Amino acid sequence: MNRRMTGVIFVCIAAFLYAVRYLCAAIYGSGSMAPFKSLLNEVGPELRVLGIIALIVGAIYLIVAESHTTLKSAIRDIKSNWREFDPDPKLERLEEKPRNTP
Repeated sequence: MNRRMTGVIFVCIAAFLYAVRYLCAAIYGSGSMAPFKSLLNEVGPELRVLGIIALIVGAIYLIVAESHTTLKSAIRDIKSNWREFDPDPKLERLEEKPRNTP
């Protein structure tokens, strides 16, 4: 699973938790005449906190996925342009040289 899909899943989880909080308050107060705001307070802050955390994690995943893709393509373009316009073939010899690994 790639980072974009993971980010989208976290954002969907955040939306689900946001909706469940209101649904729980509506179910909890279905037979009472209490104001809806007080019913939301009785449900508790856990769903809101978990929803915010999931939204932040999803946004971070999406930002990292987009920036990683653009950086990768930019570096690839720089390398190809460098090889195309560099009159000195030393760069090619350095890339072909095997590394000494133990």
